[in-house]
Amino acid sequence: GALRRSENKPALEATERLIAAFPNDPEALTLRAYALFHAGNTDLTTPGALEDALRAVERVDPKSAAARNIRCELLNGQYKAQAAFECADGLVSRTDLTPAARGWALRNRSWAKSQLGDSTGARQDLHEATVLDPTNRFNLQMLGLEALKADDLKGAMIAFGNCTALVPSYAFCHLCMAITLNKMGNRLEALDESQRACDLRHVAEDCAYHAFCLAKVGRQSEAKAQLKEAIALAGTDANEFYEIARAWVALGEKSKALQSLRRFSTSDAAMEWNPGEDPDFASLRGDPEFESIMAGQ
Repeated sequence: GALRRSENKPALEATERLIAAFPNDPEALTLRAYALFHAGNTDLTTPGALEDALRAVERVDPKSAAARNIRCELLNGQYKAQAAFECADGLVSRTDLTPAARGWALRNRSWAKSQLGDSTGARQDLHEATVLDPTNRFNLQMLGLEALKADDLKGAMIAFGNCTALVPSYAFCHLCMAITLNKMGNRLEALDESQRACDLRHVAEDCAYHAFCLAKVGRQSEAKAQLKEAIALAGTDANEFYEIARAWVALGEKSKALQSLRRFSTSDAAMEWNPGEDPDFASLRGDPEFESIMAGQ
């Protein structure tokens, strides 16, 4: 239940007890790996814990589709698109997968294809994944992201709305809903969604975006306080610096925004996000340092 509701701390506590009771049970070990995977890089986990958990699964079940799908998704998250494609494609070619496992593999292959520039193939894989597993929140999330890329704001609203209705505690869909609402000019509704995302997950990316939303409705002092908190939460993830830079722009702090963009531009994520095309960074266009950062991407 906690895993389905994206409640990371209860899920980790429950799966820790589970593997203590059943240390060699494939299903118990898989649930533990899944819980660690979705907890991500938060203060709830320790470095290397997920890799140890995946190896434990693969020790008792060398053909584990769940462990393989997690590894494929990690590659996608590291922007290693070709490796992620090969990983997911190998899973899709198997004939022993459950519909849910095949849907996950197709979603991973779709993500990899999207990074590699094959938008048509990405949509085809994602459509098949959704047919196989229509109430999967991650499929709905990906449908929304693809709609956003195509500037289909209505489609994005429907996908993210379904996602948040299905799992109200899933922070990422609330964040994406906030982004969509901002693109539609619905600033106050976007603020509500960004608040939910920051409260639910409490990570730098979500809370920096909430600071941006606060700034856009004129609540500058609150935005600065929220951004200070987000910066304190930040680690090394490039998306965090992108959102921190966005918030600094909204607050009119150009030099601080450029400093954050410098950190972002040296990462692999800079291949996916382009501040030069993002209207939230329009005020920086023409600035020599900003143009230098864009030229170096």
